[in-house]
Amino acid sequence: FNMCADDVCAAGARDGKHHCIAELNDFTYTADNEVIYNCYTNLYKAIEVCNRFLNDYYDFDGGWKYLAKDGVVSSEHNNPDRYQAEIRVLRVWLHFTLATGWYNPPLVTTYPTPTNLKNTPYADILKWCLSELEICFDPLASRNGQSDKDGAYFVRQGFARALWGKILLFNNIVKLVY
Repeated sequence: FNMCADDVCAAGARDGKHHCIAELNDFTYTADNEVIYNCYTNLYKAIEVCNRFLNDYYDFDGGWKYLAKDGVVSSEHNNPDRYQAEIRVLRVWLHFTLATGWYNPPLVTTYPTPTNLKNTPYADILKWCLSELEICFDPLASRNGQSDKDGAYFVRQGFARALWGKILLFNNIVKLVY
């Protein structure tokens, strides 16, 4: 959410250009600021994609539903547990980002997205995030050192554990403050 310096982020060399970012810089923004609105909306669109994938393409009892060709899962799709864990970690990151930005946004874990969404308490979101991450550690691969360039394109155990630690930190701060 650090959008300060609109000269860098949006080439706003003079007043009046990119007013929505200038509002962020000047701390004069409101809830209808388009940067904030688009961020919120796009985070939920990404959560919907994750939920749809987990709902429509993954059968928790039998693996992939639709990635098989002629009844055989190809070797490039032979690790459904890892893919499911990667998607769940991304969904946790999205919810955590929403919680840190909006404090008590709705927690959405089903597809299709319900229409009657209710805000979820911040502590409950963090608790859900931690429980989701704990079941994702084992299926995730570890990165094979700094020279593992391919590992940079996947959700790895290191990212999941770093996110887990950050959520624990935020959770403890909430307990200390409130």
